[in-house]
Amino acid sequence: MTQVERYIVRGEDDRRGEWAFIYLDEERGVFSAVSSYGNYAHIWSHRGDQTLKEFLKDLDFDYFMGKTRGLDYRRFDYEATVKGIKAFICDQRRQGAVDKEHARSAWRELEDMEQGNSADLFGQALYNSEHLYDLYGGDIGGALEVRPDGDSLGFWGAIWPEFLKQLPA
Repeated sequence: MTQVERYIVRGEDDRRGEWAFIYLDEERGVFSAVSSYGNYAHIWSHRGDQTLKEFLKDLDFDYFMGKTRGLDYRRFDYEATVKGIKAFICDQRRQGAVDKEHARSAWRELEDMEQGNSADLFGQALYNSEHLYDLYGGDIGGALEVRPDGDSLGFWGAIWPEFLKQLPA
């Protein structure tokens, strides 16, 4: 039978009531956390000659979230997407890749799009936009901006450092 270690973690600012129960199975490489910021889990069965604890200390935010939450930790960012598209239109115009009329038409199409929090709906609107679709050469996927969700940022900012403090040096 394998031994599973349990860590009870409170956020540094305990008044906010943030918490986590984190379970490690060193032998099998299992990490599991149930927290006020959601659930996180992954099995790292191949981590070289490092222990699971050593391995976890070296992880960065995107790698950790990608493994424990999949792509679910990212959310479509409408404002950043629109800002990025406008910057792209201006850049293409400055470089002479599009003429003034095409750039204006693309800008108008962007401003006429409905706001929303759905990457799928916004992506479809981009795909259906004649001038924007043309401006991106049909590859509109790169135009959509995403950002980490609040739970993932909260877990990483409040829980993760406190958990790492509990691990042996």
